[in-house]
Amino acid sequence: MTELLIREGTRADLEATQRAKLAIHRECYPFRGDEVFALLERAIPQNVAFWEAGMDLGMRFHVAVVPETGEIVGMSGARPTRRDEDPDPALPETELQMCYLAAQHRGSGAADRLLEAAIGALPAHLWVLEGNDRALRFYEKHGFRLTGEREQLDETWANRWELRMVRG
Repeated sequence: MTELLIREGTRADLEATQRAKLAIHRECYPFRGDEVFALLERAIPQNVAFWEAGMDLGMRFHVAVVPETGEIVGMSGARPTRRDEDPDPALPETELQMCYLAAQHRGSGAADRLLEAAIGALPAHLWVLEGNDRALRFYEKHGFRLTGEREQLDETWANRWELRMVRG
């Protein structure tokens, strides 16, 4: 398996990153259905504009790239904890927003490197889909622990639950 290049994402990467994220969501969450994925695909231009605005405010993200082709096959990103959304002062100051890697590259160590690029050794928190045992084990390996906090998602997620994990 070719070792992936992990690098900071650029504005030029935004559309390809959104398309890669959508492809990974199709792999990981097929229960969301074709109709939801079609809506998400049509929303890519709006998501690119949203990310561009975030980059104007200092947002950073990282991508996993196949060196031979330049294809983006993974991404990670974090943000400061939004106290308007999460007022709990015990929560770490950093929230991991995403850490995704295409299925064919799992087990290569690239996800570890994406997580490191996003948050390093910082204390952080995240949400993970209940029942996503692979992701739960991955985050536990990196020091995250379930808090017992749950949040129900909307119908586009089949009303499933997310679980909060915290490290540090």
